[in-house]
Amino acid sequence: MSYPLYTSHAYLWPLLSPLEAYESEMAQWCALLEEHGTRPVRRMLDLGSGGGHHLYHLANALPDLQEGIACDLSSEMLEVLKGLLPGFETLTADMTSLRLERRFDLVTVHDSFCYLSRIEQVRALFEVIREHLEPGGLSLVKLEARAEDFAGPYRYLTTFEDEQRELTLTHYEWDPEPDDGWLEVVYLFLERAGGRLNTREERHRLGLFPGPEILQQAETCGLTGSFHPVERWDEERENLLLMLRRGED
Repeated sequence: MSYPLYTSHAYLWPLLSPLEAYESEMAQWCALLEEHGTRPVRRMLDLGSGGGHHLYHLANALPDLQEGIACDLSSEMLEVLKGLLPGFETLTADMTSLRLERRFDLVTVHDSFCYLSRIEQVRALFEVIREHLEPGGLSLVKLEARAEDFAGPYRYLTTFEDEQRELTLTHYEWDPEPDDGWLEVVYLFLERAGGRLNTREERHRLGLFPGPEILQQAETCGLTGSFHPVERWDEERENLLLMLRRGED
């Protein structure tokens, strides 16, 4: 499903999600790669790349990186990414069905994992990851929440501004029907620019799966998985990274 935030309103992304906000998180990803990796990262594939703010910090911290590909459903978001990472190849494609017939030392998935709202999509993504990993290669996948950890509803109110506009965002995250595998995030936007105030609402459907079920799907696809806690962006919530390794052939 396509949401206006990532298509017609992608121009808001640099304001809503500042580049510098990802630097600390990506330093933690690099530390995990250094601790658990067994090969230099010369080629990487990023799935569901969005505007690429996370990828900017990660790619620039990998000293051996020679080739990078960023994939996303939204061509508008990839245009934002190209301004940050002109050396990256970009592909407008579905990360759950991608087949490049190429392999990489590292495959990463940032916030886009949460938009998989069915367990079949999770398995399809893991198949894509295995297909594109070199033997012994690693994948890092960010999880917004596991079903057993979710304790919402969560509420956030934030205002962002630059020279062109002021944007106030209300974020309400809840699980309408527990144990059905998904949750909902309601965004309310108040955008003031050029002497006018515009308001709109978006409702995003996100996946919410038990940790053991996620690991089982990974194992079924030939990947060994483990969860690693990383720095929390909200003290109320666990922040987890799923590490997947493809075995040696």
